Amino acid sequence: MDFCNADFAFEAEITSNDTGIISIKYGFDVVTVYKGAAENIPSTLLGHGTPFSCGPQMLDLNTKYLIFATINGENIQITTYRKMADVKPSDIERITTNYDCTCTININYAAFHGAQSQPLPEPSKDECNAPEDFCSRSGYCQKNSDGVCTWGDKGDCY
Repeated sequence: MDFCNADFAFEAEITSNDTGIISIKYGFDVVTVYKGAAENIPSTLLGHGTPFSCGPQMLDLNTKYLIFATINGENIQITTYRKMADVKPSDIERITTNYDCTCTININYAAFHGAQSQPLPEPSKDECNAPEDFCSRSGYCQKNSDGVCTWGDKGDCY
């Protein structure tokens, strides 16, 4: 889901940071691009600063990350990130070969958090219903050979 919601997905090494009150500006070198075109990736990456309720997006210098980002003016804003040391080959394979961003994923958030709820309605051919115990790290939705979106899992859930 992070992949489909992002304008860019790429591996980058963080080369500099400038911590401001509201945001942190990062300099970086792109290693590999998984979504978007390398020449279209702006040179400044923004992370949330300390005032954000979910905490700041603090990236370590000279460390490689898998970054999902959206366009924010002339910069890009981190949506999610993960140290490459924690990224497995199955993670890269899943985002590059299994994600189908033309499929819509329906999530029963109440059931996912353990609350009683009504089941989701049957999905259309362009939708997948995520299982109640789905793992966002390994789950994906992809069209099968009949053009129907189907749920799948690849890799470990961690």
